Amino acid sequence: MRHAAMIGALCVVCFTACSEETGPNVSGVPSLNITKVVVSPTLDTLFVADTLRSTDRLQMSAQVIGHTGTPISGAKVAWASSSPEVAVVTEDGVVIPTGYGSTVITASADKVAKATIVVMPAARTIVVTPGSDTIFVEDPMAARDTVRFKATAYDETGAAIAGVAFAWASTATGTATINGAGVVLARGLGTVSVTATSGDRQGTASVRVASMVKAIQIASPVTMVLARDTVQMTATALGYDDKPMGGRTFVWTSSNPAVATVDGTGRAIFLRAGTATFTAKSAFTTSAVTVTALERQFQRVSSGDDFTCGFTNLGRGYCWGVGEAGQLATAADSSCFDGYPPETLRGGGRFPCTLAPKRFAGPALEFTAIDADSLSACGITKDRLVYCWGSDASGQIGNGAKGGGAQPTLATVAQERFDSITVGGAHACALNLARQAFCWGNDGSGQLGDNRLVNSTTPIPVIGGRTFSAISAGQSHTCGISNGQAFCWGRNNVGQLGTGTTTGSQVPVAVAGSQAFVAISAGGDHTCALTAAGEAFCWGENDLGQAGAAGILPVLTPAAVGGGSYSQISAGENHTCALAAGGAVSCWGENTWGQLGNGSVGSSAGVGAVTGGVAFKSVTAGSNHSCGLGTDGETYCWGSNVFGTLGNELQAAYRASPQKVAAPR
Repeated sequence: MRHAAMIGALCVVCFTACSEETGPNVSGVPSLNITKVVVSPTLDTLFVADTLRSTDRLQMSAQVIGHTGTPISGAKVAWASSSPEVAVVTEDGVVIPTGYGSTVITASADKVAKATIVVMPAARTIVVTPGSDTIFVEDPMAARDTVRFKATAYDETGAAIAGVAFAWASTATGTATINGAGVVLARGLGTVSVTATSGDRQGTASVRVASMVKAIQIASPVTMVLARDTVQMTATALGYDDKPMGGRTFVWTSSNPAVATVDGTGRAIFLRAGTATFTAKSAFTTSAVTVTALERQFQRVSSGDDFTCGFTNLGRGYCWGVGEAGQLATAADSSCFDGYPPETLRGGGRFPCTLAPKRFAGPALEFTAIDADSLSACGITKDRLVYCWGSDASGQIGNGAKGGGAQPTLATVAQERFDSITVGGAHACALNLARQAFCWGNDGSGQLGDNRLVNSTTPIPVIGGRTFSAISAGQSHTCGISNGQAFCWGRNNVGQLGTGTTTGSQVPVAVAGSQAFVAISAGGDHTCALTAAGEAFCWGENDLGQAGAAGILPVLTPAAVGGGSYSQISAGENHTCALAAGGAVSCWGENTWGQLGNGSVGSSAGVGAVTGGVAFKSVTAGSNHSCGLGTDGETYCWGSNVFGTLGNELQAAYRASPQKVAAPR
């Protein structure tokens, strides 16, 4: 018998002894002397294995009984099987299985006895060991990625049957194959069942093909960056015990190489704005992180005394220009000098400077507001804290006289948070979340508004308890708007408080006139404001036309400037610029260095448009230069560039029209 995958056999042989009235004659024995044939055993069981064994036999016997009721000695019996494909029988009565099924065995000696045989596999069960296993694979898979299974057949008593042949199969050959020896070879990730079959019995086991790495923890320090940033990402492989695996290497890929590339160490370089997903792979396991890059564009800039500061997307702070007092919030990287006119700018000599926007030193703060003036600047971070940098000669850093320097320092105000900041000549002010004003620094003219004339190294409340919608610090005075009414305090020698007199005040006093203002800007010794209709009014010093009035006499009360409707106004040291609808900028006042941007030099009380065809969304006036944010996403400056103030990587010149500022570093 050689039926495919026959694993053991269970044979139940049922013999039913009987005699028939007719049958073949037995030689030498008259048929009338035979009454019956009796077979033995009458009932038996035979279990047959797939590979025929010598013991897979059933010896049958037959007695021929005569009329006297006794066996007839020497009688011959003829044996036959009705289904030889199930079993055959020898002339000696030996039944030999040839297959599975049933057959009728007959013993004939004139009379006939019949027995019915059922042949079944000897194996009751097939067990595959191990019942399950895992092949852990690297990428690519290799010939060594195998596991071996063993199959054992057991009979009805639970005893193992030797010599059984098995047919092996896999339910998913794309995941794993198995050969005739039970060796499984990994082909792809997944889980597959393997079977060992003999006859109609089958044993099953499962195989999982899994990555050598269970998981990867990928980390990026940020999910939002600026174009041209470099980010170092990390990946950690975890084993199936959820512990880090040592010695693993990773293949890094970027989903968008046009936006960002990544090297084999996970270092990503962002080439332009956009989004890229970075994938780290080890073995067949991957993990990914998505990072978005924004354009590296300024969101706000503020011009001070030959330097400018601002912040870009993500609130990153940058400054450029002169930096002798740390007002750049970082170490200067160049040396600038005032070559023309000699000995008139900043006392002559060489000064540390930076010719293009350079990022702040110190902690990575995220700014939402920034303002610069003489030798210092301040900003507000997204957590509403005030940081200042630069000169602290009068306490204008606000950190309790701990000194200034070339990196932002926290201005100390217990339990206060702020959302508006302004910096003057040697003092600064801010509005808290309740819109109450705090000031610090120089108070020699009462510009802190606390009625003391004592410098303060920390922010202190402005007296009067008013709330302000806007506040602006000038050289030695401060102004704010409260319920549409302008109030000013501090020095008033040329009418910069707008009260109609030249008498200073240590506390806020109302600006003369009936105008209701929505924006205000205090310059060197003059002040300008806008009404809700966009009308510009200025007052104070006008010797260079900075108040927009004819002549050179101080303007003691708000006077209309004219020139159109404006959405923003910025008073510099001795000039003023305003932004009109449609992005046009107009300036008036001192123009020694081309800070009016009208293409020429020479002061002017008349309003003149900034040339160059740039549309702006904001403008800021400093001492000898002005800057603005273009609607094209670029930043532009014009005026003196003696200290690299224009940020265009040049120095020792001036430009009377807008120049594009270099990209922030």
